[in-house]
Formats: sequence, structure tokens, C-alpha cells
Amino acid sequence: MTMDLLIELAWKSVLCAGAALALLRLFRSRSAAEKALVAHLGLVALILLPLASLWLPSIELPAPGAVAEALPMLAPAEPAPLAMAAPAVEAAPRIDGAAATFAAYFVPLLVLLAALAVAVL
Repeated sequence: MTMDLLIELAWKSVLCAGAALALLRLFRSRSAAEKALVAHLGLVALILLPLASLWLPSIELPAPGAVAEALPMLAPAEPAPLAMAAPAVEAAPRIDGAAATFAAYFVPLLVLLAALAVAVL
């Protein structure tokens, strides 16, 4: 997972949670069952969001030409050439990023799903 994907998931999670909280605010005079349904659907949306972001196709919207011309600083910069080569350094063993992300996401996911199942039952 790249940092761009994590940032994208973060703002989408904020939007989903905000929408669920706004609906709960609108439902404050409704029954507890209806409010619980909205809260559970919001939780399910947050749980499914990373999977949907990975599996569903993304929509790339091109920036309008006027914006790109008006803001040349947004154009990707070319990397500066290296003046001299750095000495070879032996890399330390690295933790697999995919495995760490998997564990960091799916362990809390399983805990939340278990709590959701207990609450529904």
C-alpha cells in the first residue's frame, strides 16, 4: 500500500463516518433500533471501504488545462542528478509492508465484526 492510498482511505473514512454521524443526529427523535441500524451500516461502510478501494476501479479526473497553466508548481519536478554515488550500504532486514498493513487492518476488523455480531444477536 502506498501513502497516497492511505491518505485517500483516511479522507474517505472521515466522509463516511461524518455522514453516519450526521444521519444519527437527524435520527435523534427516532427509535433506538433505527439509530442502531444507521450506526451499524456506517460501521460496515467503514469496514468495506478499503476493500472497495482496492477492488473497484478508480476514476481519474484530469486537471483542467487552465489550472495546470496557472499553477506550474503543481507540475512534477525532475529529480536533480546525483553529484556522486553514495557508498553501498547493506540494507537491514525489512518488514513486509503488505503483511504489516494486512495485520494492522484485519485484526481490528475481526474484533469490530465480533462486537457487531454480539450486538446484533
